[in-house]
Amino acid sequence: MRSTAGGYFILAWAFSTIATGCGSSALQALEARLSTPERLAFEPAFVGRIHTASVALENRGSVPLVLKLSTDSPFRAALVDVTIAVHRTETVPVELHAAQEGPLRSELRITGDANASVVLTADVLPKPVCDDENPCTDDVLDPRAGCIFPTREGECDDSNACTSHERCVEGRCKGQTIECPSVFEPCSRSVCIPAEGCVVLREDAGCDDSNSCTEDRCVDGTQCEHAPAREGMGCGEGDCTPKSCEDGACRVAELSSGSTCAHDGWNEPAGVGQVYAVSDLWFDPTHELDIDGDCRTGLNCNDNVLAGLPGSASEALYTRLSNGELRTLVEVVGYDQSAPLDSSLTVKVYRAEDSDEPADPTNDFELLPGESTCCEFLAVHQLEANGEVRPTIQFPARAEAGIVESTSPIQARFRSPYDPPLAVEVELVRAQIRLRPDPTGVGASGVLAGALPIAAVTGAYEAWCDSTDQCDEWPARVLSEGWSWIQPDLDLDGDGLERIEYDFADGAWRCYDGPRSCESCAPGSMTTILPIRGRDSASCGQRPEMADAWSMTLGFHAVKASIVGERRNPF
Repeated sequence: MRSTAGGYFILAWAFSTIATGCGSSALQALEARLSTPERLAFEPAFVGRIHTASVALENRGSVPLVLKLSTDSPFRAALVDVTIAVHRTETVPVELHAAQEGPLRSELRITGDANASVVLTADVLPKPVCDDENPCTDDVLDPRAGCIFPTREGECDDSNACTSHERCVEGRCKGQTIECPSVFEPCSRSVCIPAEGCVVLREDAGCDDSNSCTEDRCVDGTQCEHAPAREGMGCGEGDCTPKSCEDGACRVAELSSGSTCAHDGWNEPAGVGQVYAVSDLWFDPTHELDIDGDCRTGLNCNDNVLAGLPGSASEALYTRLSNGELRTLVEVVGYDQSAPLDSSLTVKVYRAEDSDEPADPTNDFELLPGESTCCEFLAVHQLEANGEVRPTIQFPARAEAGIVESTSPIQARFRSPYDPPLAVEVELVRAQIRLRPDPTGVGASGVLAGALPIAAVTGAYEAWCDSTDQCDEWPARVLSEGWSWIQPDLDLDGDGLERIEYDFADGAWRCYDGPRSCESCAPGSMTTILPIRGRDSASCGQRPEMADAWSMTLGFHAVKASIVGERRNPF
């Protein structure tokens, strides 16, 4: 019995030795090891928003970890129970439900197979004000998405007393232009002021006889007087042909020595004037200009049929601006903003390239946090067939009451912002521009209007679709969808309006000449125009018979910018 008891004692001693000696290293090999960051800092947050940041929990041990997570309001862990496999990392979202502004500090507590904590910090800013100043959108603060502006239908108020019966159309407030009653009294004229509506002004302007070589003034508020203007004073519409007043009439004058153009800034290099980068561009349904020159007695003055394009067309323009594919600069040269009337200045439109290396569209229109440069571009000059380097579009212009507008329609050609074969040339005829620079110089807004010929549309479609197999890409999709139901409204050749249709069933375009082009045809019938190139149906629009056009107005907003260099367009 004694020896048996001694044996049990020896076994007990042996097991205790294993447990406290060699066995300790074996247990250590199975220990749990959790790695966490010390701090999780949220991006600047806003009251009323739900912000999310993520923390990475890494299991560096040799056994799985079963953990519990907890924190204090306004922070909230998206997961409460977490299991992390060996040598794995679990990413846990942590939400901040910001209810009041100010700095916040809390911690994410981790318990279970391992214990740890992560400091949570955030700076909460006041609740953002969601207001896009658009009466056709609802201003909504979404807790997760932030400010959103869903469009709405129905009546609206464009805050313009010169329009009536406004309704929301594709997210824009569009109204009918009010025609003010004519006034047949001396020294009086009827005008519409957006802030007031129709008013009768009794002033010298009411005596305007449309002759720039007479000085029109109102005498005693009852009678107009038209005295000849000073001999030799400049006059005319600013078409770069010098004119001067002689005996109360505007006559062509000889060019002075060294003179090249009557308009200030016409031949100046890029960047000497006020430069603006177009930051928003859309098919504007709220503004119309007289493009075809057929505005008589208040009729046919509003030409803007492409205002009916689907919203996807404007969205495509904005997308191209945002990602840097449609960088556009507008420069006003020779403008004296201190003068109430400046009859001789120039507006230039350039394609632009980013001056950043590498190109970075995020700082095209605003100064980013931590950055020191913004809105700097290279002006891309267009090389004409005669070797002359010009801006993409160049307008003679005048300014009155803070509004700059072109003095006469021009024909403009511009190219898409792509390399061949997508470097298609688009023609805009009877182009006009009107803009209002901000008096503080921070930006401008305006419209570019003109006639888009059938040949320009079908030519762009051919380049984008038929020859490059990109029929699903913009603008081919917009061309086929939009122009399939909007017909040309400007009769540029006088034979009645032509028609062009896109058949979705067979993917073919069909063209019809104006109804007055065929004297022997039945009334109302139209002559079918065949394609120039067999199976290329869109080429029917390239025929000279298809000379009509769509009227359009592009609205734009722009920010102050700088031209820091120039480049020639090689295509």
